[in-house]
Amino acid sequence: MDFQIAVHWHMAWLKKMLADIQNPSKLKPEEIARDDLCEIGKWIHGEAVQYRELPEYQDLKNIHMELHKATSQAVVLAQAGKLSEAKKYLSLHGDFIETSKRLLDSCNRLIKKINQNTSV
Repeated sequence: MDFQIAVHWHMAWLKKMLADIQNPSKLKPEEIARDDLCEIGKWIHGEAVQYRELPEYQDLKNIHMELHKATSQAVVLAQAGKLSEAKKYLSLHGDFIETSKRLLDSCNRLIKKINQNTSV
């Protein structure tokens, strides 16, 4: 997996979530909570499974799952009429952005580890 592509996928998903939270009735929290439907999730649960013994893989998988659960929770808040609370949750100072940063860092660490292992 190309790290730049992973960043692109994630940033596109982030922008979509931030925009879609304005009209939460169209969103399905149960689908958002699933961490195997987005492009990074498909990679984690597909091709990358071969690296499941690496701590970097487990870290990435856990952070990715955490991000999907957090996003799903924000949608639930928005659908309950708590749009400002949902926006705050997804704001630049909220858990969403911090978890997103951790996800990208974790993805980078795993890819570096994979590259180190394949160059040996």
